[in-house]
Amino acid sequence: MSAALLQDLRGRLDDLRPVQRRIAEVILADPLAAGTMTIDQLAGAAGCAQSSVVNLARELGLTGYRELRAALVAETARAVGDQGHLAFPLEIDPGDPLSVSVERIAAADARAVRDTVRLLDLEQLARIAARLAAARRILLIGVGASGLAALDLQYKLARLGLSAHALTSAHDALPAVVGLGEQDLLVAISDSGRTIDVLDALELAAAAGAGTLAVTG
Repeated sequence: MSAALLQDLRGRLDDLRPVQRRIAEVILADPLAAGTMTIDQLAGAAGCAQSSVVNLARELGLTGYRELRAALVAETARAVGDQGHLAFPLEIDPGDPLSVSVERIAAADARAVRDTVRLLDLEQLARIAARLAAARRILLIGVGASGLAALDLQYKLARLGLSAHALTSAHDALPAVVGLGEQDLLVAISDSGRTIDVLDALELAAAAGAGTLAVTG
């Protein structure tokens, strides 16, 4: 089935049997909502039997309702994604076919990236990039889940050829911060922005004359 499911459905309206036309009209009236319906819900909305929904799917060249729903979700995800936002629920139902779940996960990730880009201050981002590039040493500190972010950033900076080291416990981090100098940079990561050990590290780094950068949720 091509990506133009809705266009194909509109083009077939006049040729469909009355019961199939009712199903098609329900889908076309609100494709986003239709993509979240179970076969029972779609049949109920169209006032028909589930078998009629399956027959419509086969009329469109699909194997059944699961493939119809997956194609519908995929097309609406692409269409809404082009507009820069999502209007259909991203929750994954245990009964969803894998293809639907994958499309929703991909759509959620795409939205997160777009939202992040819209919030970026490019001038500030350029200053941060320059500071990272100029640093003699980059010390990354994160505790708990933020420690995973610190380790991930260490890997990415290392691939750029920068000297970065991540520490994920206060026991290791605070002594290391004391040894920082004016040419070094401390990157403190805390989702809440209130982690005491991370705040202490920032204060120590600033007192030592090192550059500081905070990353919060």
